[in-house]
Amino acid sequence: MAGKLFDIAALFHPKPKKVGEETVTEKSTLIVEPKTIVAGTKEEAAMLAARALPESHQDKLDQVELVIRPW
Repeated sequence: MAGKLFDIAALFHPKPKKVGEETVTEKSTLIVEPKTIVAGTKEEAAMLAARALPESHQDKLDQVELVIRPW
């Protein structure tokens, strides 16, 4: 099967924190810079994006959003 181009990136969305009486949510951050890859399917592109996650975020996967866009 021929490969297709995909753009991948990953965002980290921090959980809201209680500061006094207020709930504060920090801004989301980009943890995997957007890059173009070749993959057979969108699922394969998602696996490659997941492998690119930094070690520091491996235990916070519920707060990570993988962004995959086919060309």
